[in-house]
Amino acid sequence: MDDKIRELIIKPLSQGRLKLIIPNFEIIANGKTIKAPAELTAKGSNFTFQVFDNYFSHGAVDKIFGLGERTSGALILTKDNVVSVRGYLNGSTYFECDDVTPANFGQTTTPGINSIKLSSRTLQLPAPNYIEPSEDKESFEFHAHAIFHGPKLQVPNSGTKTTKRNDFLNELYSSSMDTQTFEGDTWEAAIIEQKGELHLHARSKDKSINSPEHSEAFFQNVMNAVGFTNGFKPWPLYYYFWNAQTGGTRWIRSHLKLKQSNFRPQNKRLWLNVINEKDSPLYNLTPRVAEGLALLPEKSRKRLMFLLWNVNEISTGQLPDSTQMLMLCSALDGLMRIAAEMEDDGGTDKVWKTASKKLGFDWNGWIQEIYNLRPEHRNELAHGRLWHMQEVESTAYFNDYPKLGNAFSIIFAKLCGYEGPISDENYQAIEMKDLMKSRGINKE
Repeated sequence: MDDKIRELIIKPLSQGRLKLIIPNFEIIANGKTIKAPAELTAKGSNFTFQVFDNYFSHGAVDKIFGLGERTSGALILTKDNVVSVRGYLNGSTYFECDDVTPANFGQTTTPGINSIKLSSRTLQLPAPNYIEPSEDKESFEFHAHAIFHGPKLQVPNSGTKTTKRNDFLNELYSSSMDTQTFEGDTWEAAIIEQKGELHLHARSKDKSINSPEHSEAFFQNVMNAVGFTNGFKPWPLYYYFWNAQTGGTRWIRSHLKLKQSNFRPQNKRLWLNVINEKDSPLYNLTPRVAEGLALLPEKSRKRLMFLLWNVNEISTGQLPDSTQMLMLCSALDGLMRIAAEMEDDGGTDKVWKTASKKLGFDWNGWIQEIYNLRPEHRNELAHGRLWHMQEVESTAYFNDYPKLGNAFSIIFAKLCGYEGPISDENYQAIEMKDLMKSRGINKE
């Protein structure tokens, strides 16, 4: 990412002070272009454009978005009511948005000035250096960069060495373990922690190889795998992808302060045992999950990611213990239905046994223990008998929460084709200090 984009957009956005002027803002709607000055700000996950012009008399929003006449404020927008906008941020950096909706359905007025507010989730920017496909038709090169704001790197295996030269002391060196590298057969990647951000870089090894792993769809699977192994939603603040055959794309979204879940399969304690063993399955967990996700049917992959999103929410929100346990047990049931390839047919017992067999688990081992543990934490709440249960006892919570969470990680990875360890025999891959922190216990 070039310094101009960081200073103009990323830095003020991450600090909560984004405010940019767009002198020649354009709204493209209904075959017409409306030009007016605007101001860009951000709130939550949305960018807001406040557009100023006397054109915006009463009913201007309805006309721009093709909403027609209406007498009430209630309205459901469809894809037909989305417009595009474009302009130059501070008059210098070009952008486009093609997902623009009204931020509200009215207009604001001050003496002599009318304005409307528009909302977008994505600022699309020209890709740096490359925007068009390569002129080399034999090249299948790709490179990509995504920035995640907030999470920390869990298991570094490489680092950064910094050299400074002083006129008196000559060269001074410093280094930090801030990088995790991993690779597949035709691609390689690294996660680098930098000042509160995780930077994911990926690139092809050999530009002459035409591989589906050089596609933007595969890079999405790499991001999903990184989110799974590091315990956060793979929602980039900044995204860039370029392929020699298809060209490039670059955008920014207001995804800030991503929370990190307790469920992080790359456990620091286990990682120390394999940090120098590049052929170890655990060392290669992230690329194996990425490649496994790519091989799954789209429907199954989307379901897996939806379940993972919910599980990540469990430990990052302020939910009662009973609700956390219910969600975790329900997510486990969902994983087993995907594995068993059973929608609504068959009872839970049949689903779990079928899935266990397909996944290659011994039913008489740990998987049966997890199955028997579920009813203790989900049935009363799930079936509307909350008054029959009290909050989960602390001892049960600390004992069972890691077991259920690690069972989810094991099954998720297995569905992606991963063969290897994730947790130790006591299912204790969740760091106890993180678990206590999530419970509001700050004991060292």
